Amino acid sequence: MKRKLTAVTAATLLALSLAALASDDDARMLREAGDIKPLVEIINENPELRDARILEADLEHERGRYVYEIEYLDDSGAHRESYIDAETGEVLERKHGH
Repeated sequence: MKRKLTAVTAATLLALSLAALASDDDARMLREAGDIKPLVEIINENPELRDARILEADLEHERGRYVYEIEYLDDSGAHRESYIDAETGEVLERKHGH
């Protein structure tokens, strides 16, 4: 149940905080066109994120590609950020602790 709630929370956060896109409709069109993976799929594919408490998730366009920037607390409560290619799901960078 925790995993489902985390994924739902992350999807809601994404819908509320698409900083680099003009609207939720843009993100939806990108997902429907297959240009990006849904955030829920990205989270489920990444073991570190599956059990995390998602604090914020943004979809940004950086250097010619879409990137999910996900801020979260890991299972030990440590603050983390991951930058994930929204098309491939590849983890581009992880930052630990602030």
